Amino acid sequence: MDINKYKESIQIAEEISKEICTGKDSTSRLVKEWKKNSAGLYKELQQQQRLAEEMKFRDSIELEGPLRNIHQRISPSRKLFIRTSGIAASLILAVVLTSLWLWQKEEREAVRWASTVPGKEPSSIITCDNRTVTLKESRLSVVDNQLISSTSDGKKDITITVEQDLQLNRLVVPTGAEQVLTLEDGSIVQINAASELLFPTHFTKQARQIQLAGEAYLKVKADKDNPFIVHLGTLDVQVTGTAFNVKAYEEENEISIALVEGIISVYKEKQLLAELLPGQLFTFRKDKQEYTVTDTDLSTVTDWTEDQFIFYNETIENIMHKISRWYNVNISVDEKIKNVRYTGILSRKQPLVKILDALRMTDELEFDIQADKKIDVERKN
Repeated sequence: MDINKYKESIQIAEEISKEICTGKDSTSRLVKEWKKNSAGLYKELQQQQRLAEEMKFRDSIELEGPLRNIHQRISPSRKLFIRTSGIAASLILAVVLTSLWLWQKEEREAVRWASTVPGKEPSSIITCDNRTVTLKESRLSVVDNQLISSTSDGKKDITITVEQDLQLNRLVVPTGAEQVLTLEDGSIVQINAASELLFPTHFTKQARQIQLAGEAYLKVKADKDNPFIVHLGTLDVQVTGTAFNVKAYEEENEISIALVEGIISVYKEKQLLAELLPGQLFTFRKDKQEYTVTDTDLSTVTDWTEDQFIFYNETIENIMHKISRWYNVNISVDEKIKNVRYTGILSRKQPLVKILDALRMTDELEFDIQADKKIDVERKN
């Protein structure tokens, strides 16, 4: 048990004891949380205090009896002192023990969820005719105006027939999940966590078009007569046949496009911004409406497609952002360490607690894992 937690439990106990004895509600946030989590015990403690007050009143009546001798007058008050002191002590002990039990329960719960294997959250498809279907498996294919969900060995799980073949279907991949989509033309889209993809079950002859919000790795089937276009809101990416990674989360300031093979063109409002060669990274800043094209180590961009986190001189803030998205957890990084940089390789297949243990080995970071899927990252003292 953390010594700070123990000190907090003592503080709560003192506040609860004072509140029950005086009848004045405490303004402490910790006390309010304790009362919420321990309503039954709080009621029982109030009843114990009322019993002590009744005993005090009864003894005071006995003291007023004119026929009491001195011994009889002194003894009850001494008994009263013992009783009320005992009640206060029992209040403090009960609150301390309950607080410690609750914190231990939270710690057990935190360890439980942090020890689970990631990538198990189900995706969902919202069809063009507004049906929502949960996908148990991580593979989805478009075949003859049908959406077919299947296992990794090709075994069919769900078949969805869609009539309006030119309308868009929405594939929603939540945090803690991943999905592979094979489009009508044979192009493959591997979609990362917290992403959405709009796509038709049938492409037109003029162009093959999809819309992405989030991150995806695409292997586009070659077709010079029918370009493949990925709409990213602000930008459009046009290819004829190639492999590339796109990262375009709406909440992030940067859109990045990394080319693995082939050639791609990046447009903004139909104006050509850049043509990329393999190994190049296009980065667009939304706030400044500016872009750069640089050579890059593709492994740090496509790492997630190989179930890895690969960091090269990357800030702990960015690292935690990627981890939070994959493990479906809220992570808060102390302002003082947000720009501390790390280089390393970690497997995305392992439980979160293993990732955190590896980062702890730097001897610079400490993690407070909480029961409600929250983690605070601080500098180790």
